[in-house]
Amino acid sequence: MSHLLRRSNASWDFVGAKTAMPIPLTSSLRRDLLVMASLDPSVCRIGFAERPLDLLVFDFVFGRCVILEPAVRLDEIHLAERTATRLGLPTHTFTDEEITADPLAANCRQVWSFRHHRVSASDRIRVLGLLGEESGACSLGRLATEIRSGTDPVAAVLAMLCADLLEADLSAGPLDPETRIRRRNRGDAP
Repeated sequence: MSHLLRRSNASWDFVGAKTAMPIPLTSSLRRDLLVMASLDPSVCRIGFAERPLDLLVFDFVFGRCVILEPAVRLDEIHLAERTATRLGLPTHTFTDEEITADPLAANCRQVWSFRHHRVSASDRIRVLGLLGEESGACSLGRLATEIRSGTDPVAAVLAMLCADLLEADLSAGPLDPETRIRRRNRGDAP
């Protein structure tokens, strides 16, 4: 199957600003799902339970949910559903199509590629301050003009999305200068 990854060492674990612990990557679809959740403003935290299965647990702004991934065997689905019931949590299944649909999938991959970009403290403060003055929202193009350090200004904003400092609707269309960026609102977190 083309979605399988070989996990040979800890570098195959997924780590992001919302992960409670490193999460084993068992497929490229799981990686794409975790990237999508990391950049989704409605997801507050990404958890992982190893037993009895490798289960993802997302804390959404509306509550906690066990995530059933695509291509899971029927016996695993039943076990995951029983586990979720025992935990008192609902389940949600993502399809391959939901995870790989563009423009969301392409935007998520593009943004995530900047997760290790270093953002200076002064640029971070300048962007967050501007978003506070702009009632919390501004265009990507305008934010990029506010960054004055020698780094790539768009990369700095995208890195701040990965760090869960900012949020954007990445499903609205391809990233462009008019993409609306907001300060991350953590007031709704469970």
